Amino acid sequence: MEVVVSAPVKDPNPVLNIVYGVNHNQYDPAKDHIVTAASCTTNCLAPVVKVRGGNIAGPHGKARKEQC
Repeated sequence: MEVVVSAPVKDPNPVLNIVYGVNHNQYDPAKDHIVTAASCTTNCLAPVVKVRGGNIAGPHGKARKEQC
């Protein structure tokens, strides 16, 4: 059985957090039986950070999220 979760997972075993176009190639069907599609914030920010080379503001950064 495979499980896809649409939010971050808090689990003692590592759960692959996939952002398509950023790290989807890390998925291994032999070992990743639970994967998460990350949060809406991660899915919005990760592609931008990847395009910018991960160096937007140095090794650390801040993001602000408005929930409507």
